[in-house]
Amino acid sequence: RMRHATRTQIAYGINQQGRTGGNLTVKNITISGGRAGAGADCPFANICGGGILNLGTLTLDGSQVINNVAVGSTGSDGAVVGGGIENEGTATLASSKVSGNTAMNTGAGEGISGGVDNVGTLTMSSSVVSSNDVSTSGGEATGAGLDNFGDASVTSSTFSSNTAINTGHGQIRGVAIANAGTLTVTSSTLSGNTASAPGGDAAGGGLVNRATLTLNSTVISGNTVSAPGGTVTGGGIRTALGGMTSLISSTVRDNTASAPDGTVTGGGVFNGAGSTTSLTSSAVSGNTASAPGGSAAGGGIYNQAGTGSVTLIESAVASNTPDNCAPPGSVPGCSG
Repeated sequence: RMRHATRTQIAYGINQQGRTGGNLTVKNITISGGRAGAGADCPFANICGGGILNLGTLTLDGSQVINNVAVGSTGSDGAVVGGGIENEGTATLASSKVSGNTAMNTGAGEGISGGVDNVGTLTMSSSVVSSNDVSTSGGEATGAGLDNFGDASVTSSTFSSNTAINTGHGQIRGVAIANAGTLTVTSSTLSGNTASAPGGDAAGGGLVNRATLTLNSTVISGNTVSAPGGTVTGGGIRTALGGMTSLISSTVRDNTASAPDGTVTGGGVFNGAGSTTSLTSSAVSGNTASAPGGSAAGGGIYNQAGTGSVTLIESAVASNTPDNCAPPGSVPGCSG
């Protein structure tokens, strides 16, 4: 059965189970005030889907998912996931907004995606993912805007002002986007996203990639990652754990990685051992790696020693602080 909803407001959440192939189309609707807590029906997490839990086929058209919450306390092997949307089926977002949603784990487990969590298939176009929060007290905080563990395509969309916080000396991996699946981002902007992990390990104000990522005509700018007394890898982009990132006609600019009394590698781009980053007709500029009282290197690009590979094809790395690329000679074609 196909279901449609139009021109109204849903003051709680949608649980679209769809285990037998259900379909739901949501047009010109605001979904707000939803709350997922202990006891939520989540196949892949302890608590999930503050606004929407989709296991079927979902289309959001001209709609808003705002001010929903997934919250609870789990052990170190648990997770709170998808403050706005948890997609475990097939989801399409067109001309829609996901904003002001929160995923909060008050225990030692993971907090994953304040905005959209995808473990199925996701298509997003002409949409905004903004001002979503993800936080945890000690586990990993991941993907405040979008966490992708499936197959996802993002086109002509904006990820801005999303926030990731870890108060327990733990990790942050990807603020606007965290990718552990297959993701293509085209003609989009990831800007003004922030991460804070005092004494912890934070990475990827724009995004973290652990699998396969293509950025085409996309801008990653003005993102900030901070870990006083800790470690920061990649103010803009972090590729690690064998990930493969390709930037085509894209820009990484004016991102900041900061760890006073700590260690920073990669103000703009960090490429980890065993990983690959390629830039074609792209630019990395105006990024900063800063660690007063500690150590900072690779204001533009940092390529970790080992088997990591960074390739520049008709691309420029310039005007980054304290240097453009590090260690010296690790990025062919980059100097200064």
